[in-house]
Amino acid sequence: MESMITLVVCDLDETLLNEEKQISVTDRRAIEQLKDKGILFGVISGHPVESTRKKLREWKIEDSTSFILGMNGGTLYDAQTQKIEEYHKLKGDVLQRIFHHFQDVNCILQFYQGDVRYVSKSTQRTRNQADSFLETEVLADVESLILTESFNKVTLYAESNRMPEVLEKMITFKDPDCIGFLVDPNRFEFSDPRINKGYGLKKLCQHYGVAMEHILAFGNATNDIPMLSTAGIGVCVQNATDDVKAICNVISPYTNDESAIGNYLNENLL
Repeated sequence: MESMITLVVCDLDETLLNEEKQISVTDRRAIEQLKDKGILFGVISGHPVESTRKKLREWKIEDSTSFILGMNGGTLYDAQTQKIEEYHKLKGDVLQRIFHHFQDVNCILQFYQGDVRYVSKSTQRTRNQADSFLETEVLADVESLILTESFNKVTLYAESNRMPEVLEKMITFKDPDCIGFLVDPNRFEFSDPRINKGYGLKKLCQHYGVAMEHILAFGNATNDIPMLSTAGIGVCVQNATDDVKAICNVISPYTNDESAIGNYLNENLL
C-alpha cells in the first residue's frame, strides 16, 4: 500500500513537532526525500496559513512543503500558486450570538484573520502566545468588528481555573451554525460545523486530483480522527490519545520526541 502513496499530510503539535516545538533532523531529511521522490508533502494545523508559512521557514522545511491546511481544514494554501482557499467562515450573526452568550464569562475572545488575532482583552500571556507562533495580537472592539467581518474560527481563552466556568456556560449554548470543542486547558474554539481535518483532506484531494486511498496521514489527537480515518493510511505517534490509536491503521512505536514521522517514512516509503 505504501508504494501507492502520492501525498503525505502531517499534524504539527505533538506529532511532527517535538516537545521543544522543533522538527528533528531525521524528520526534516525524510521530508526532503519525499520531494525528491515526487510525493507531495504538507502540514495541517489549527493555526492560520500565514503564520504557519513563517514557521515552516524557521523549521527549514518550507521548500519541501507543497501545501498547508490551516484552521483545522478551513483554509488551503498551494505553495506553487501561492493562493489560499477558505471554506465556511463564521459570519456576523453567528459571531454575535457567540459574543453575547459568553460576554459575562471571565474569558478573552480571540478572532483569527490571517496571522492577526483580534482580542477582547490583551494580557502578557496572550501576547506571548501570539508571538510564539509569529502572529500579531490586536486589541479591538470585537463587538463592532464582528458586525462587518467574518472569521475562520473564534477562541475563548481562559486561565485553567476559569475554564470550568466557560464549559458550564457552553451547556446552555445551542447553535446549529457553529460547533465548539476544548482545544487545551486554556482554549475553547468555535468553527463552522462542516469544518474539520477530514473535510480539509477532501478539499485537498479535489485540489490536486489525488484519490483518498493514495494519502498517508499522521496525527496524535482527537481532532485528527476525521483525517486519520479518511486517509488511505492513518498513522499515529506512540504518544497519541487512546481514541486515536483505536481508529488508526498503524500505531508508531516512536513518539514525537523520537522522530516518529521520519522513522516511519524511512522504513516504509523512502
